[in-house]
Amino acid sequence: MGNLAPIVLFVYNRPELTLQTIKSLQKNILSEQSDLFIFSDGWKNKEAKVKVEQVRKIIKNIKGFNTVTIYESEQNKGLAQSIIEGVSTLIKKYGSVIVLEDDLLLSPYFLNYMNSALQYYKGNSKIWSISGYSPILISDIVSNKDVYFTGRACSWGWATWEDRWLSNNWDIHNNREDIFTNKSKQKNFNKYGNDLFPMLRDQKNEHIDSWAIRWCFNQFLNHASTVYPTESLVLNIGLVGDSTHGGFRTQQLDITEKSLFDFSDIYSDRKIDERFKKYYNLKFYNYLGFVLKKLGMYKQVKRNVKRVYSVINK
Repeated sequence: MGNLAPIVLFVYNRPELTLQTIKSLQKNILSEQSDLFIFSDGWKNKEAKVKVEQVRKIIKNIKGFNTVTIYESEQNKGLAQSIIEGVSTLIKKYGSVIVLEDDLLLSPYFLNYMNSALQYYKGNSKIWSISGYSPILISDIVSNKDVYFTGRACSWGWATWEDRWLSNNWDIHNNREDIFTNKSKQKNFNKYGNDLFPMLRDQKNEHIDSWAIRWCFNQFLNHASTVYPTESLVLNIGLVGDSTHGGFRTQQLDITEKSLFDFSDIYSDRKIDERFKKYYNLKFYNYLGFVLKKLGMYKQVKRNVKRVYSVINK
């Protein structure tokens, strides 16, 4: 398959989920040939320190890869800064990267798909990224094809190239103010879900700190697309009580024995865009979240919900 893209894994304070992510990655056919880089963020309080240290104990004993390189931060950078800095450093050296967070289960053929797609679309600047996740509700439209594309990026197991990543403008205040006053541009940005512009606005107002919404926004500005597998190769296991979209969506993981993918017959359709919009459109609890952020109560309410959930599921 040629040179394999390095795998970049970002971890923090979730030892159980981190272990599950690593085990599923180890089961990939190409894992032993791949270089793994792990960025461990520093703790932000004493409560987090214990679990961060547990995570670091796990990652120091990882085997099953060509090489394993670990970066431990002494300070708490937060996910956005960690990803922007970590990916930027490695992509300059390797030209492309496969990026994971610590709450994903992966198909054994995830790395096959990612590396093949990176090689196939490398020269196509209108393909912004490769996603390993796909919403379950798309399969009925594209059941006879391996991949499809749409205008929204995804952060649940993804890959990209140096020229796309480094062309991003992470400062949305810099020459981007027109979208905050232009209703037409806001509508166009929300074509794949009406949560996009509210998240961008929250980023501008510093209610959130998200690399992903800025990544999506740059893709929008460049009129580019993300390639998705028809059947999802990624399952997010960290959603409940810890996600913008919550844990209320049905998901499945494709474990079909498929190591070869046909990327020549890429597919786009208005129905896909409509399904994406319906899938990601804000629900009541999302609107409530935006209100709580404005009031400065979001983090406290989120912590309380997680505590209640953990008690119920003991």
